[in-house]
Amino acid sequence: MKKFYRLGPYSFLIIALFWCANIYSQDAALIIRGKVVDKKGRAPIQHVSVSEIDADNRTVRGIATDIDGNFALKISNPKDKISFSFIGYKTITQSIKAQANFVVALEQENSQLGEVVIVADRKTNNGNLSVSDKNLTIATGRIEAKVLEEMSAASIDQALQGRLSGVDITAS
Repeated sequence: MKKFYRLGPYSFLIIALFWCANIYSQDAALIIRGKVVDKKGRAPIQHVSVSEIDADNRTVRGIATDIDGNFALKISNPKDKISFSFIGYKTITQSIKAQANFVVALEQENSQLGEVVIVADRKTNNGNLSVSDKNLTIATGRIEAKVLEEMSAASIDQALQGRLSGVDITAS
């Protein structure tokens, strides 16, 4: 004969309450908040990279500060470190431990910019719109107008003959 155990009317509610309290307490402990300001502590700095760094110096997750310099980051391990970095400022790394709120003052670096690389995007007009050369799916060739003006040719087809690779002009 099988025995059935009957639970009280509130036992399910009590189990659900303990389960929800456990989940809520775990999530609340893993979120750190803070604010990033300048060295004088007056002006907030926006778009600062706030990253969780593990013991092997790998980035676990990260976030950027908002317009007021505030951030909220859910961390995976309180033993990890938190890093604050922004272009033109010194990077600061702190251990998280049990700290839930951070106020960080970033100091400007005194180093000068060493090298600037400018990359241009060359475009070709196909008659309808301008297309970037890297996105072209057809073969194109270019001849400067100045080169054609300097040539002594009776017509445009004579001027183009032999100037572009893969172009043969024939009279019919």
